[in-house]
Amino acid sequence: MYEAPQPPKKEIPYPWVPVVLSVLSVSLLLVALTNGSSAAKNADALVVSQAAAVYRERLMQARIDALAFEVEALREKQLSLEATSKKSVALQMKAEADLAAASLALREANVKADQLKERLRISEAEQARLRDVKKDSSAPSPNYRVL
Repeated sequence: MYEAPQPPKKEIPYPWVPVVLSVLSVSLLLVALTNGSSAAKNADALVVSQAAAVYRERLMQARIDALAFEVEALREKQLSLEATSKKSVALQMKAEADLAAASLALREANVKADQLKERLRISEAEQARLRDVKKDSSAPSPNYRVL
């Protein structure tokens, strides 16, 4: 028949292993306590740095808002200048058209003035000729009757 083997005896082959494990447990406990205190310090430092970051964020947001306001003011000024420029261009074009019309009217007036001067010169010459004719004729006109 078959006999089942007996379980091995519980012997600790190395008696120093439990001691080493105990020392390691104690050292891990000390490391955990040290890390816990440094974690608390790190948590405090984290809270302080978060507060500083929030403060810097507020400062940056205020600066961004100020710059956005300045940009908006510059855009409005640019639009105003563009509108003024468009008005100026329109006024300049109207002034140029008026100047061209005035120049044309001046040319026409000069032509008419030259024509009138010529007619005046001819009239004055005719008047002078008639005066000379009247001076030369001492005889009265045949149509002249003494009353």
